[in-house]
Amino acid sequence: MFTGSGRGFASKSGPVLARFKSKVRLPEKIPVQLLKDVPTVGVAGEIIRVRPAYMRNFLHHKNRAAYILKGQGPKIPIVERSAVEVEAPVFVAEETVEVVTKPTTPAKAKAGAMSLDELSSLFNTMKNKRARKSVGEEQSFTSSTEVAYTLSELKEAIPSPYTIQSDFPITKEYFASAIFNLSGNQVPIADMKLGQDKSFVSEITEAGKYKLIISSSAEKNSITIPLIVN
Repeated sequence: MFTGSGRGFASKSGPVLARFKSKVRLPEKIPVQLLKDVPTVGVAGEIIRVRPAYMRNFLHHKNRAAYILKGQGPKIPIVERSAVEVEAPVFVAEETVEVVTKPTTPAKAKAGAMSLDELSSLFNTMKNKRARKSVGEEQSFTSSTEVAYTLSELKEAIPSPYTIQSDFPITKEYFASAIFNLSGNQVPIADMKLGQDKSFVSEITEAGKYKLIISSSAEKNSITIPLIVN
């Protein structure tokens, strides 16, 4: 049978057993050099003091720091800062948050905006109008409708003699287009004649000297432009 009083226990047949409080001593901190910047710990090159377990499990494990050994220099240049003893930081597990976004719907077309089909239709319409306009201009050269021009304007705009270098045959349509480019006036083909010597030709098929005669029914007169065809 045991009887106890205070801090010890006594036995009738044995010695007294005493109970003592033991104090746990933490390992001393060791100096290490940081090889990388570590938030809340220090910057690369700094020498700090940490617990061996923190160095072993966190800093050295991920190559963030190196041990400072006797007889060996630092791994990288030392960064002088005020010595700060760092305890192992408390890591809090980050909660993974899944962000769910609603599917975006394409924005509605602005009022007045044209679709691809509408643009294509508009392009074709403009192309057809341009083609009809071109045909109309060509027809205006061949028609005998009244055109606002004077013979003096044509004589001033067309070189004399008029030297031509072009593929054969050279037709009246060619001269109608050339006169339009020179003077901006549309001369009907019916008002033009091509002559060589004392005869007239419908088109020029070879090099030589010719003449272009332009008549004006309004002025009841005509002008003659000498032609040199090479």
